[in-house]
Amino acid sequence: MKYFFLTVHLCFFSILYSQSVKQNSKGVSPIGNNELQNSIHKNTYAVVVGISDYQDKDIPDLRFADKDAEAFAYFSGHGDVEGKKISQPGFLLAWDAPSRVYMGGGTYSLSFLQEVVTTLTVQSKAKVLVITDACHAGKLAGSQIGGAQLTTANLAKQYANEMKILSCQPNEFSLEGPQWGGGRGVFSYHLVEGLFGLADRNNDGQITLGEIDRYLEDHVTGEAAPQSQVPILLGNKTDRIATVNASILAELKRNKTGSMQVFASTDSRGFEEEMLSKVDTSIRDIYKNFKLAVLEKRFLEPAGNCAEDYYTLLIQVEALLPLRGIMKRNYAAALQDDAQQVINDWIKIGGDHFTLSRIKQIEKYKNYPSLLNRAAALLGSEHYFYKPLIARKYFFEAYLLRMINPVNFDEELGKKVLNMLRTSLFYDSDFPQTFWLMSITHAYNLWKSDSANYYALKAVSLAPTWALPFNDLANFHNHISLQDSKVYELLNQARAIDSNMVSTSFNRPKLLDSLHGASYSKTVTINLKHEISFQYAFVLPA
Repeated sequence: MKYFFLTVHLCFFSILYSQSVKQNSKGVSPIGNNELQNSIHKNTYAVVVGISDYQDKDIPDLRFADKDAEAFAYFSGHGDVEGKKISQPGFLLAWDAPSRVYMGGGTYSLSFLQEVVTTLTVQSKAKVLVITDACHAGKLAGSQIGGAQLTTANLAKQYANEMKILSCQPNEFSLEGPQWGGGRGVFSYHLVEGLFGLADRNNDGQITLGEIDRYLEDHVTGEAAPQSQVPILLGNKTDRIATVNASILAELKRNKTGSMQVFASTDSRGFEEEMLSKVDTSIRDIYKNFKLAVLEKRFLEPAGNCAEDYYTLLIQVEALLPLRGIMKRNYAAALQDDAQQVINDWIKIGGDHFTLSRIKQIEKYKNYPSLLNRAAALLGSEHYFYKPLIARKYFFEAYLLRMINPVNFDEELGKKVLNMLRTSLFYDSDFPQTFWLMSITHAYNLWKSDSANYYALKAVSLAPTWALPFNDLANFHNHISLQDSKVYELLNQARAIDSNMVSTSFNRPKLLDSLHGASYSKTVTINLKHEISFQYAFVLPA
């Protein structure tokens, strides 16, 4: 049986079938992955169109339509209707579409699309898979009558021998954001990854409609929350829709290994503008002030002019009910963003750990626990990112507590810090920074080198490209231990991962020169308060 693969990504339309057709348009880039192309049957070709930049200035542009089309190898643009007519289910808007009179040209009628699909299923006996990703950006001709929703509802009608995958319910809209593939729609991102093999639950090398159904439910719905986006799948759930390429799947899994969960704001593809058009000027002003306060990071203060106060007012406006999920998600994302960036910098270059003094770090991080706690409360305990947020809250509380006495023996402080870190691990057992902080707490505050070594290794096992745990452990052994071989071993391990981090870290000139032949005599003095002082006699090599 011939297999016909069609995606309509209202923001997305593609055709895969057994004759060669090529078309290019604004926003389209050729697919260059030879391995992926070779994995597709040789008699399979595609029409690929992606439109982010519309010719008519009154048709809102899209942010990631072209990226979605590139990734999925398919049309990416708007879908709309002009009126509620049974005879005209809607249009796909091409690059040169007019902003109002769709019958005038530059559009692709869904009634004609359905005729093509029916012809293929009836005459050619082909199986047809239709995939839609319904977006909505700003006001279109059909905005007042729910044009995008009606288009999706009409596409959801099932005909004989068809399978359909829809990104959301007719009354919902697809989300897009930078956390999905650097800037993608959440639906298309997970659909592509699922088809590449991540949806293969029974590991038989085949992806069925039922498997992709479960995969999209687990990932799209969960990651879109608290905004509602529930994909729809119609057809025989046992039908095969993709064959897994083992090498592509292996590479995909490698890229995901050690990656950290990220939570970022999303775009509703212009849905915001439509909802705000239905409220009066005073409400629009409050919404504008809310977004400005979030942008300027005035989250919880000052009273009367902070994001929290504006948000409290806006969620009481009934007309903005469809926007509440997006407001809540984007507010929560902003609340945790600074903490996320600090965590990212630690992983990449060591960040503030090397560049800021203890006092400046305390000043910078002091509000992070309360902001993370508020973000978690907004999302709710059932949200997929709730536990990571609470884990990070306890992590920063422990970090701030330890800053009271970061480099001296202090058993009481060390135990309190470790208790907080164990609570952090209860919520996220795979958070590498927690193990890193446990390592340096065991080292400096408790003088337990074996435990310090263990937790440093644990941190690096979770983040294999992270040199900081080995770097810090080398510093500790350099300070209190006469085992120079251990110092050199740890430095070499750190340098093997990231030579730049080692070269800029504390006390590094002495240690690195020692590796190249310099010699030292070192005296360690410990007073009754367990405060450590160091004296070095540095001798350059001849």
